[in-house]
Amino acid sequence: MKLFYFILIAIVFSPVFAISHLDAGIDKEAGSYIVDFGYAPVNLQAGEKSIFNFILTNKNDSGYANADRLWIRISNEEEVVLSTNLYLEGSISSLSYIFPEGGSYDIDLKFYNGMELLADTAFSVDVGSVSEKTGKSSLNLALLAAAFILLLYIVWKERKLLLKFKKD
Repeated sequence: MKLFYFILIAIVFSPVFAISHLDAGIDKEAGSYIVDFGYAPVNLQAGEKSIFNFILTNKNDSGYANADRLWIRISNEEEVVLSTNLYLEGSISSLSYIFPEGGSYDIDLKFYNGMELLADTAFSVDVGSVSEKTGKSSLNLALLAAAFILLLYIVWKERKLLLKFKKD
């Protein structure tokens, strides 16, 4: 019976643990807090959806901090591509975002409780460009076309050989 309750509790609480790092992530100390920054996919790609999780915990007891708002800014060397506030539930928030182009981006975070700044930190991520993905897709398409042409050639040769034997 104890095993049943253990499994039930593990199933119920597994989403809480699953939201931390996603496919990749970093924990970073910020004063008396730890910022848990997670993202997916591992290889961020321009033009494709990225998912980010932001969690603020107390450094001492690992419990959720009392943050109710997160200010976030995503920028590269040329421009700020996103600046917004996210309202937190239990010091946790998620964001879906599509990067406009490849390159290196800074993600600046400030966690607040009301107007009080609790934690301030920054992360950097590298985003693959659309041309990198297009190049891989073009190569795959070229290989597929070459395989199809080879298959047609083999079928044509076999057919030609078969017709030759029928005549004899």
